[in-house]
Amino acid sequence: MPDIDILPDPTEGPPADTIACHPGLYEPDQIARVLACGFKSTLAHEIDKLDARSFIERPKARYTLRDAVIAGGWIYPQKGRLFMSSTSPFRALGQKIRRYDKATLLNSAQGLKYFGHWLRDDCAVYEDIRDTPNLISMQRAYWPDAQIYEAAFDHVWHDVAFAHVGELTLYRELGFNRDKARRLRLLRQRLRASHPAPNAGKIVYIRRGQLGAARDIAHQDAFETALAAAGIHIVEPGLAGQNLAREVLDAAMIITVEGSQAGHGVYCLADGGAMLILQPPERFYNPHHEWTRLLGMGYGITIGEKEGAAFRIHPDEVFAMIDRLQAAPRISDA
Repeated sequence: MPDIDILPDPTEGPPADTIACHPGLYEPDQIARVLACGFKSTLAHEIDKLDARSFIERPKARYTLRDAVIAGGWIYPQKGRLFMSSTSPFRALGQKIRRYDKATLLNSAQGLKYFGHWLRDDCAVYEDIRDTPNLISMQRAYWPDAQIYEAAFDHVWHDVAFAHVGELTLYRELGFNRDKARRLRLLRQRLRASHPAPNAGKIVYIRRGQLGAARDIAHQDAFETALAAAGIHIVEPGLAGQNLAREVLDAAMIITVEGSQAGHGVYCLADGGAMLILQPPERFYNPHHEWTRLLGMGYGITIGEKEGAAFRIHPDEVFAMIDRLQAAPRISDA
């Protein structure tokens, strides 16, 4: 790995503060269904996060790499190398090299891999540094819905496959802080200025989508039929010609399986709205609670029961959690 200078930047805002929040909602008797946690987390850590009534800000980190070569998904500075994505560096060598004395990379490694991290983290960083010269991006995965947000946010991502940069600045902001909340709210306003919201006030269910790793709900047709009968609007990300943001914008509640598609809620969920995450029992993980509590929104989970290669979600448990989330208080000034 390369030598990375972590540069504390006094312009990033005040020192870390403690932010009050309401806890996430879950049914204690469902915890026994959990078989494993995502991303090497632990059950104790996830429960502590759900139960917390406050959290400590995590500031944006800044790094400087000197005499750096970008090739595909790798960065090669003076010492070592830095993996950012699986894009082949050898293919990039066949392209014309671009040269910069100074440039700023817009991507995190997480944002290059996961749509949700790109949406909530990399787009928030972009907004903070949008007036910086020579903003560049490594080659990203194809996400059809990304164009909706790029246009609404007035963000232009200049993809670079092969480049030499004398001084390359990188940022990493996977955590949450008050200034990030400010930027997220600004981007939420831009989205609303760009799109109507025909389903405002409704409860929306976002399917997992075809581009994500399989997390299959057993008897999905029957499950969705029950949701539709209750008046819940059902959408699927990544469909050609569909403006998903328009379909979801200002929903009072978004229901979806744990995954990157839940990231749409960062910008689309109505002020004071709530996320209801359907948890696969072998992937118990709650990253979306972190941004909902930052923005003063509600968060609840329903944990599925393992059934073969899939997991079963009981509609009655979902409806019970909907009722709890609708009745729960909010902290809107976080």
